[in-house]
Amino acid sequence: MNNHLYIGNQDLFAVRLAWKPATHPSHLPVVYAHLVIGGRVIGNPAESCFLPGWSAAIEYFKRAINDHFDQLYHPNFAGLNDREIFDMIWEAYPDRSQTNPIYNAIHLDETTDSYLMVMVAHGKSSLKFIWKCWQEPCESLGKLFTIVVERNFVLDTLENTLIRLQYEPYRSAWPSRGRQAKRPNE
Repeated sequence: MNNHLYIGNQDLFAVRLAWKPATHPSHLPVVYAHLVIGGRVIGNPAESCFLPGWSAAIEYFKRAINDHFDQLYHPNFAGLNDREIFDMIWEAYPDRSQTNPIYNAIHLDETTDSYLMVMVAHGKSSLKFIWKCWQEPCESLGKLFTIVVERNFVLDTLENTLIRLQYEPYRSAWPSRGRQAKRPNE
C-alpha cells in the first residue's frame, strides 16, 4: 500500500495512515495505522487495525503525555543508560511500585505487538522514546533504538491524527456502502 498519509515528521515522530477499503463487521472503517519513530515504522506495515480501538489508544497515549508528563521520569532513572531504563520499566510493569509503567509503556493495539516501547521525560520539554522489536516480522530483532523528541511536537502530531481520524475514514467509507457523494455544481 503506497498511498500513505504521514502526520508529523517521519524522521522524528509521525503517524502513518492509509484507509483500508473493507470495513469491520460493525460497518466502521479499518485503517492501516502505525507510529513512525526515528524513521522506523513500528509494527507490521501490512497489518490493519479497527479504527475505534486505535483512536482510543492514541487518545490515551496523548493524555499520558499531556496529563502525566511529570510521572514519566523517576529518580531511579538517574545515572542509568537507555538499556537500563528500558529494562527497569518493563521489569516493573507488573508491579507498579518502582516507576509509573502505566504511563511509560506504550502499547497501542495489534500494530505494536512485536515491539516493546517506553517513553520517559527528557528534561522539562522533551520525551525520550526507547524501543526494540522482540519478535518477527522486523528488520532489527532485539536491537534497542532511542530518540528524543519535543513533547509539544508529539502532542500536536497525536492531536492532528485524532482530528484526521474523526473525519477522513468515514467520508472515504461512504461510497463503499452504496452512497455516492455529489460533487459541487452537479
